Amino acid sequence: MARNRVTYQAQAAFVGPAIISGTESSPVHKNPDTLERIQSLDYSFNIDRADIAQMGKLGLAARPIISQPTVNIDLNYYLGSFKNEQLFGLDFNHQSGEDGTPSQADNFEQSLINSFTNTGDRNLDRRNFYVTVMTEDGIDTREGWYEGVVDHKSDVIGISNCFLSRYTSQVSVGGIIENTVSLQGTDITHFKNINLGTETIPMPIIHYKQVTGQNTKDITIPPYRGNTAGGNTTVLSAKDVKFSVTELVTSGNMGLSLKDLKIQSYSLELELQRQTLRGIGYKIPIDSPITEPAQATISVDAIVSDSQAGSLANLRAHNDKFDISIDIHRNRDCPATGIATGVTTQLANSYMLKACHLERATYRATIGSNKMVTLGFAVDLDQEDLSKGLFLSGQINI
Repeated sequence: MARNRVTYQAQAAFVGPAIISGTESSPVHKNPDTLERIQSLDYSFNIDRADIAQMGKLGLAARPIISQPTVNIDLNYYLGSFKNEQLFGLDFNHQSGEDGTPSQADNFEQSLINSFTNTGDRNLDRRNFYVTVMTEDGIDTREGWYEGVVDHKSDVIGISNCFLSRYTSQVSVGGIIENTVSLQGTDITHFKNINLGTETIPMPIIHYKQVTGQNTKDITIPPYRGNTAGGNTTVLSAKDVKFSVTELVTSGNMGLSLKDLKIQSYSLELELQRQTLRGIGYKIPIDSPITEPAQATISVDAIVSDSQAGSLANLRAHNDKFDISIDIHRNRDCPATGIATGVTTQLANSYMLKACHLERATYRATIGSNKMVTLGFAVDLDQEDLSKGLFLSGQINI
């Protein structure tokens, strides 16, 4: 029966290793895996054309494509663990936790973007992105492809050679923590009517000097794992967050008591500016390395309460630095019917911004509302100086 439309439950997203000519036989990443808690998924491409005019003709002679189109991907998902962050290639502040157990560390021994800036193995910075779409109306992904159930076919969209360009995490009072990532890829391949239980997809092997006649590699899309069972965290929300700002050297600030902030929302962002490297004879950009230093920023909205002595001049004179920690807890030993009396909580995931600088402060006061302040902090990620930067540590759902 023909499909009339595509709805959200018929789709699922996966991330796996990039397949680059010369490295396809031994990919450095694991096989494709399911991204969890996806709420929205957008992908698009832009085609650059050159307008070619000539003497003797008023209209254009041609509009050829002069560079490889860019594929843009934007994903939004609820935070349940750092599984998605691991799949996208971010490096945590610990090396354990692969089995899904919570693991916290405060040694700060590696940068969050260590893999992205690795010059010895550029494949650490690349991913392939996959979207599966069930071909029949009324069949969702879980029903059609879960733990060996393979009675239904799926279309597959494969996006090659993707680089992470932006990562954000935000939440407000009463809400669920939502993360967003943006990636840029170089090619889209569509596959029709694939039985994911018995068939593979022939993904093209990216060769930078050719875009047609590419060799392929058979890729297996794994069973859909859209729900986390076995006691894993479903989602993390604002009520699970402990947010703290610590002044590293107490020198007196501009009059705001950071210890008494009533946080209403925050938005954390890691922006990865990339330089597109092209070469004569290359059909596809040779690489898209990060333009360093990468910078992490966080914007915090809070109700103004207590204050303390201080001045902007004093803040300027000392150029104070701050540590910001976002510790996210999960409930433990929860029965199926609800949370039991006396239930304990456990630290699940953490964001730490070390040695941030205060960039801005905006105060707002209106009749009938609480006085509010918006604070903006920023820190650069320096591979040679791990005393500052953005660090992640915590649970990975399996």
